[in-house]
Amino acid sequence: MCAAVREAVRHVWGVGHRHALPVVLALTLSACGLQEDLSQHETDPALVSPTAAPALAGAALIGQPLDIAAWRGHPVLIDWWASWCGPCRAEQPQLNALYLKFSPRGAHFMGVDFRDNADAGKAFVNEFRVRYPSIFDPAEATTGPWQVDAPPTLVVVDATGNIRARFLGTLVGIDSLLAQLLNSRT
Repeated sequence: MCAAVREAVRHVWGVGHRHALPVVLALTLSACGLQEDLSQHETDPALVSPTAAPALAGAALIGQPLDIAAWRGHPVLIDWWASWCGPCRAEQPQLNALYLKFSPRGAHFMGVDFRDNADAGKAFVNEFRVRYPSIFDPAEATTGPWQVDAPPTLVVVDATGNIRARFLGTLVGIDSLLAQLLNSRT
């Protein structure tokens, strides 16, 4: 039994409010379940049944327009980010390291800067020395088709164009998944 449930039961019994027990139990059981779900989410990548990736193309924040279709035959990691997003800032050095590790082996990386302005996005790219290109999507046209609710969201697409995983606020498991996808295409 969750520690929060035990404590709630002791408290309710101790003060004599037995009529509140069902409510307290329901709330604390929900909290225990939510706590378990969140801790699992933080340690396990959100692997999904392979589904066809939607189109993803647009004006680059810096440089030429981008189209994920040009990278068919290669795994692609797509990072939806924003310059003001604290977790995005925290994970960017790790994403740079993943890029340096996996791009020479054939993986492609693309960012999507959304809920942002172009100047702030460019400053983020310069500050963190982001080595891969990003689409600038201030109107959030990409978020609906890709089921992105908030930054940071990372989606991994395999060489056949299928979404294989979604990572929400964590990079745990991306390294091994990219290695697996690269090994399976050779």
